[in-house]
Amino acid sequence: MADLPETDLVIVYTTFPNDGVAKDICKSLVEKRLAACANLFPSMTAIYEWQGKLEQDAECAAFLKTKTSLAQSLSETLKSAHPYDTPAILVLPTQAADADYQGWVDRQTRSR
Repeated sequence: MADLPETDLVIVYTTFPNDGVAKDICKSLVEKRLAACANLFPSMTAIYEWQGKLEQDAECAAFLKTKTSLAQSLSETLKSAHPYDTPAILVLPTQAADADYQGWVDRQTRSR
């Protein structure tokens, strides 16, 4: 990792009940410049216990790229728009990033 500079970028991981909801919410987060990009991974299966019952549902996962300084605001906006009672919102630090990519994320998340 010596060639890649340290970064202030984070990845916010979340899941949605379907691709349509994921696209709508993620587009809004990018338009608000809270995230530079969202990668959606449709068609996965979630197995979990909810209210004492084992559940199995189709879900769509999303990885949102943003800056550390925007993670809280992104998370709050995401939670308020999310259809789940208790959405998974995980802020994952990155150790390093390509300088050009990091610059792009910075420009995309800057206020217009």
